[in-house]
Amino acid sequence: MDQADSDGEALIRAQHAVTGAASLLSSRGRPLVIARDARTIWAWVPQPAASLRVADLERQVTSKEAGVRLALGEPARGFAGFGSTHRQAAAAYQVGLASSVATVFPYRDVSALAFLAAEPERARTWVRETLGRLADNTGREEVLRETLAVYLSAHHSPIAAARELRCHKNTVLYRLRVIEEALGRPVDSDPLHIGLALQALRWLG
Repeated sequence: MDQADSDGEALIRAQHAVTGAASLLSSRGRPLVIARDARTIWAWVPQPAASLRVADLERQVTSKEAGVRLALGEPARGFAGFGSTHRQAAAAYQVGLASSVATVFPYRDVSALAFLAAEPERARTWVRETLGRLADNTGREEVLRETLAVYLSAHHSPIAAARELRCHKNTVLYRLRVIEEALGRPVDSDPLHIGLALQALRWLG
């Protein structure tokens, strides 16, 4: 929550965000809500839908409850699942505390970043070391990072990446050459760490 809110306002807005999330998840019952402190609540949503469009939830939170952040665990069944979901949400919450660029943090998307979020200064150094000039905060580098992220998720296929980005294959190939110059090494030399560093920039800023 934003520090400008009073504690009472913070809890009310957090409650509204949970209610909105439960609606988007097609919940069949009222969420179980527990106040963790004066500005934070834990909530369990019963029987959520199989999938959730995070973009829809983020739009709702951003437009209706500015300042609220949601950390989401994965749906699970039974008592063991109850605890597992909470542990996952707690890890995603740590990423949320370190982030300045997002409002909704699904564990499935940010789980690898929980370790980086615990030491943000060290994480920033590591991202810079991993991405080199590609970590610069300019529009050009942002386009290159998007291209690289799509290329990696497309199993290193320039054709599939071009289809996803809606551009020509030669445009992707040209950008990849520029990306490798910024990285100082081939893209395929270390896709795991490069991909993780791109996630860190996306979610932590």
